[in-house]
Amino acid sequence: MAPTRWTSSADKHLIARADTLNAMRSAVVYVQDFDQARVPGQPTADLFIGPTRDGSIMLEVFAHVDQVNKDALIFHSMPVRQKTLERARRILADRKGQQS
Repeated sequence: MAPTRWTSSADKHLIARADTLNAMRSAVVYVQDFDQARVPGQPTADLFIGPTRDGSIMLEVFAHVDQVNKDALIFHSMPVRQKTLERARRILADRKGQQS
């Protein structure tokens, strides 16, 4: 996925960008269209949950991913919160139920 762009808010929690990219590449959870955009005119946010490079911390990363142009705008990266993990599980379970 390239190019990758970053907002200033992506650095708010002082997560190294290399760790954020690793979490995205190695995501154990990916939820497309996880959340509606909070900024008018932006696409929905995708969620990636994956490890830092050394595997010591699981991160939640939110990005606007453009599958057509193969780029991403990363705007949030921090250690994964329980509420994010629980919401991701609910969304994925609901979507799986809709496919059945």
